[in-house]
Amino acid sequence: MMSVPAATADAPRAGKGLARRALNLARWALGRVDYPWVRNPAHRILGGLSRIALRGNTAVHRLVFMGCCALLKYRELVHTDRMNFVATARGPVSQETLRNVLVWQLATLEAAQIPPTMHVNGALLLPGDREAVQLDRLFSLVCASDLFNNFAVFWDVSAAAGSASFILTRAEQQRWANGGGRFDLNGSPAAETAAAEDEGVPRAVAPPFEASRTASHYLKVVHPRAFAVAVSLPEDDEGFCDDALRSWLPHLRGFRQDFPGVVFCLLNRTTSGQLSGEPPAADVTAVRGGGLGLHDALAMAQGADAFLGCLDMFGLAALGARRPGVYLGATAGERHEPERLIWRFREASSEQCLAALGMIVRERGPQCVRRARTA
Repeated sequence: MMSVPAATADAPRAGKGLARRALNLARWALGRVDYPWVRNPAHRILGGLSRIALRGNTAVHRLVFMGCCALLKYRELVHTDRMNFVATARGPVSQETLRNVLVWQLATLEAAQIPPTMHVNGALLLPGDREAVQLDRLFSLVCASDLFNNFAVFWDVSAAAGSASFILTRAEQQRWANGGGRFDLNGSPAAETAAAEDEGVPRAVAPPFEASRTASHYLKVVHPRAFAVAVSLPEDDEGFCDDALRSWLPHLRGFRQDFPGVVFCLLNRTTSGQLSGEPPAADVTAVRGGGLGLHDALAMAQGADAFLGCLDMFGLAALGARRPGVYLGATAGERHEPERLIWRFREASSEQCLAALGMIVRERGPQCVRRARTA
C-alpha cells in the first residue's frame, strides 16, 4: 500500500485556503464586503509584516517594524471610535471614588464599538487640588484591570486639552470640544450603569494569579476548614473603617457565638490592633494588617465563601464572582435573589444583614459550620 506524504496531502487544503483569502481580498478591494477595521485585510497584512520584521535584527527589519507599527496606530486613530476614555477626579479618593473607577470601566465595556477582547486607553484628569488626590489605591485598582492598555494622568487640564489631538480619536476630539466624554469619579453613576454593575466585572477586576494564590493560602493556613465571610465596612475620609468596625463588632461577635465555624475577614484598612500594645480586634481578622495588599483583598472578595458589607469595589468584585452574600448601599437597591443567596439592601440594620447571612451559612456551609450553637 502506497502512503502519501503529509505535506502532499495537505497541499490541496492549503491551496483552497490561499484561494479563499485571495477571493476575500479581491472582494474587499472592490468594495463588495465591509470588514471591521481590526479584521480587514489591510490591518491583518500590516500586523503580519510587523511580526515578521520583529524577528529580524538588521536595520531594515527595525525600519519596517517601526513603519508598520506607525501605520497600525494611524489606522486606530482614523477608524476607531471611543478607543480612549477620560475620567476626572477631584479631592480625596474615597471609597465611593474607587467604586466609581470600576463603574467607569463597566460603562466603557458597554460601548458597542469596542470588540469584547480589545484593550482601550484610559486617561485621568485632575482639575482640582492635585495635592488632595491620593492616587496609590486608585493606581492599584487600575492595575488589577484587564481593560486598559495604557493609562495616562494629566495634572494640568490645559496640557491635556493640548494633547487631545494625540491621545483622542477624531470623534472623541469633537466630544471633548463639546464638553462631553468625561466620567466624573466623584459623582454618582448613571442609574442604567448601576443597574448593570455586575456585568463585565471579571474584566474590570482581574487581580493577578499571585494575588489569588496568596489569598487562598492565607485562608487555608490561618482559617483551615472555616466558612470565610469577606467583610467590607464604610470607610472614613482617610480610608479606614475604625468607626464602622466598632459598631459592628458586638453583632459579629454574637453571630460567631451562634456559628463558631464562621470567620470574618475584614478587607478594609483599620488601625484597630495595629498600635503598640493594643490587642487585635476579636472575632474579626484584619487581613490588610496581616500583610495582604489591595489585590489580595480583591481576590479574597472573589474567592471567599460569602460576602457581607458595602457594595464598593470589594462588593462589586464579589458580586461579579457570583458570591452569595449581603450587599449594602444606595446603588444596591432592594433586589433579593434567594435562589442565588444574594440579598441587596439600600438600608438595613445589622440584625437584618446577619439574619440573611445566617440563611447563607445554613445553606452553603459544611455540616460542622451550619449547625448553630443552641443555649
